[in-house]
Amino acid sequence: MSKYINYIIAIGLSVVVLAACGGGSEPAPQPVAATSAPATSKPVATATAVPATTVPATSAPEPTATTAAATAAPKPTSTAVPKPTATPIPEPTATPEPTATPEPTPTPSPTPIPTTVVSDFGFTLSLNGDIDISSSGLSAADASSAEGLISFEYGGAKSILTWFEDETSSVSEVLSDTYNQLVASQPDLTFALISESTMAVDSVTAEYFTYVITNSAGESQGGGISSAWKCSSSQASSLTVTGSDAAVLQIRFKRILDGFACS
Repeated sequence: MSKYINYIIAIGLSVVVLAACGGGSEPAPQPVAATSAPATSKPVATATAVPATTVPATSAPEPTATTAAATAAPKPTSTAVPKPTATPIPEPTATPEPTATPEPTPTPSPTPIPTTVVSDFGFTLSLNGDIDISSSGLSAADASSAEGLISFEYGGAKSILTWFEDETSSVSEVLSDTYNQLVASQPDLTFALISESTMAVDSVTAEYFTYVITNSAGESQGGGISSAWKCSSSQASSLTVTGSDAAVLQIRFKRILDGFACS
């Protein structure tokens, strides 16, 4: 700025000097007849003061302090910590009293069926039930392992079992003799054969006849089954079952032979 002001002042002084010197040299005027004129004193050049142009001093703008707006750091937002929710304590469930389990009604055990066993005569006979059995000998008073007879009623059927020693007769012959003796012992009754067949007795084979019985008037007196077998070559046995019901006869006959064992 001061250099600019000095430059202005120098220009002003140059103008003043030029005015004082009257400018440049011109040709000298020719002498004119002197005219009496009052002597005029030459004006003295007056230095005209050129007013100094005052250039207002422009003050350089002071640097404006840029006030950075202080950005207030955001205050940390306080996060509300949730209050712990009180977990409801469940009320204890009342445990139901155990129901008394009824004791199972005991199933009555089946009443054991008594069994009648004959084993005193060299064979074994097992029969279901409490059977009243009578025994006697054939040629002697009492039954023995050599020979004898037992009789009993078994579920509605009259039964006679005999055994004796016989080395010469076949099973068929023993069966025929047994049947013929039965017919001869009942002269007032008529016997009519219906069928004949075989079945197993223990480990041997028995043969048997089935027949019906009528009286002299022709009225039915029931029927019967007679059988024979040999447990050994010298020991023969026979069974005769009679009754009024043919179905009962067949059932009882089979059960007796199923319960027989040769030894």
